[in-house]
Amino acid sequence: MKTQRMIKNILISENPDFIAITGDTVSANFQGKANDNWWPTCYEKLTSILELFPAVKWGLIAGNTDLEGAYTQAQIEWTDMMYPQSMTT
Repeated sequence: MKTQRMIKNILISENPDFIAITGDTVSANFQGKANDNWWPTCYEKLTSILELFPAVKWGLIAGNTDLEGAYTQAQIEWTDMMYPQSMTT
């Protein structure tokens, strides 16, 4: 919750046009202990904040720890592209 609050406060303060999500968004260290929906469930904690700012677009680049879990890079990108604000291609 502290991290989510911090991200929200930064977005309010900075008022960005675009956010580059540069990887290692979700630690894969826990994915082996959780179900296959671990990555999208955790990522939703971030996107739920980003969606509060509908004018702000974002793009995602998966990091190495994101790719160590159950989701492939294509699955991570596909999950991100489901959000209307995502500019990930």
